[in-house]
Amino acid sequence: MDYLDNGVTNGYDWYVVYGGRQDYVTYSLYGREITVELDTNFVTPSSDLNDIWEYNRRSLLGYLENALYGIHGRITDVVSNNPVRAMIFIEGHDKDNSHVFSDSLYGFFTRLLEPGSWDLKITADGYRDTIINNVDVRSGEVTNLLINIKPELILRILRIMQIRYFIRILALLLSQLFAGKHKWYC
Repeated sequence: MDYLDNGVTNGYDWYVVYGGRQDYVTYSLYGREITVELDTNFVTPSSDLNDIWEYNRRSLLGYLENALYGIHGRITDVVSNNPVRAMIFIEGHDKDNSHVFSDSLYGFFTRLLEPGSWDLKITADGYRDTIINNVDVRSGEVTNLLINIKPELILRILRIMQIRYFIRILALLLSQLFAGKHKWYC
């Protein structure tokens, strides 16, 4: 088979469309959308539809099956266990808005990725950035993750508590020092 590069045509080589539906879905909705051209005729005759379906059915179902693989996960607040809308970004991989977001209702996300080891960066407003290193993705398998992220408020409270604890210890030491219980030698 050598017609149209063995049946593969990159649409941007065939015709250029700026600001089309795929651009909108990718850049504004952070979704993934494709166009599958199955015929060189502008309007396929109805008598050809059954043959086209039979020629492409297995490939289409195989393509759809790949949505079951990669990384599937849920992002929640470590304190409340409530779902969090967060961005899942892969440094050196994501470009042109290819990062994904977890949904705000359940915190669920899906990353369709090739097999390999991936480092995920999770960011969300009001939460500490979280990096998960070496997430293993295997061919034909799903990798499930439950990611708990820490609210910034909790971290601030912990820092304040640490500072107060330090001040109390310092005050105790100074009070003991100036209470005359220690002798100074010059």
